[in-house]
Amino acid sequence: MLMATLYSNLRIGKIKKSLQIVESMKLSTLFYQCKEEIHFHKKVVLEYSSLIKSKFLLLNR
Repeated sequence: MLMATLYSNLRIGKIKKSLQIVESMKLSTLFYQCKEEIHFHKKVVLEYSSLIKSKFLLLNR
């Protein structure tokens, strides 16, 4: 169990290091409009990584 936890933490660290901010104006605009519509006010960064297939949000980077 400990080995699985350590492996997962290392993997997450690699993903965090490889993140790049999404620079598409169209996608960023859509993202912030959706965020506004649901009244979500936390600081969120929209990023992507070649190490993962789906997009995810990283809160309070």
